[in-house]
Amino acid sequence: MNDKVAIITPSFNRGYIIGETAESVFAQSHENWEWIIVDDGSTDDSWNLIQSYARRDSRVKAIQRDRGPKGACTCRNIAIAHTDANWLIFLDTDDLLHSECLKQRLSSAKGSGESEVLFFPTLVFETNTDHCWLWDDPHHPTEWLEGVLTMRPPAPGSGTIWPSKLWDLQGGWREDLTVWQDIELHSRAHWSGVQFHPAQGAFPDFFIRSSPDSLSRVGFHSKEKLESRMIIIEECWKSIKQHPSNPSERQAIATMTLNAIKNGGNLGLFSEMTSWLQLPQLDLTSQELSLARLMLASRRWKLDRIPLVKKHIQRKWNATCPESPRKLGAHSWPQP
Repeated sequence: MNDKVAIITPSFNRGYIIGETAESVFAQSHENWEWIIVDDGSTDDSWNLIQSYARRDSRVKAIQRDRGPKGACTCRNIAIAHTDANWLIFLDTDDLLHSECLKQRLSSAKGSGESEVLFFPTLVFETNTDHCWLWDDPHHPTEWLEGVLTMRPPAPGSGTIWPSKLWDLQGGWREDLTVWQDIELHSRAHWSGVQFHPAQGAFPDFFIRSSPDSLSRVGFHSKEKLESRMIIIEECWKSIKQHPSNPSERQAIATMTLNAIKNGGNLGLFSEMTSWLQLPQLDLTSQELSLARLMLASRRWKLDRIPLVKKHIQRKWNATCPESPRKLGAHSWPQP
């Protein structure tokens, strides 16, 4: 079996930090890898650094994005088109691999099923890996799909290893979205029959950097990103009607919908949100619809500035959308 692992990396203006990521790749104990970095039009010294890594090691492929749209998902799809590896993992330019990451993932994945994707424990850090927190919340476990839909998955997308053949069947990343691409990909894959399972007995092998300047966080509540979330929410409603699901998954989609309504109201998109609520695929209950309309009306007439109204909306929200007890990155590592 081909044991080459392709490490897929989009890059944009991370010249100040990509060196740490590079050293974590070069330190891998499993040597049959290929690191494909696609630059997304950086204006700093990123491209020069990426080229220097390719000169340093022939296993590094340095590519510049040569088509639109701009974005990490386009870069990832371009990178995947340039590899013949049998396995794929995703690494962003501010994150790090444990030196045994590829070895552990490949060893575990070789025993997995044809439609199975394994995910591995992941650590979160801010400045250095001496002080880390476990990404997952072991005290409040969740199934994969529910975790994805509530944005509290047991591992991030970079915590997975994909068989290339299985990846190809999914059609790649959607390039027209500006946010929630991980939610779209992993929910779509789940509903197409991909099984996501934890790697048994695995140790944390990936370090996610907590970055306030993450591109996914910048302008999160903008109209452009709201429109992408609305597209994904509509697709989730369609899919959950067509496939077996549990009440927690349906509740997660309803909460996603109501959060989008709240976001739209804050942006002043009252007529757009009112029309969206009338779409047949948005299968909200009467209680959920009542809350949505209350939030829009209160925001439109600025009634939500009145303390009693604000408390009433909050009580209704708490009754309609119970808060998940899961907290990501809250448990120190190693445990005391």
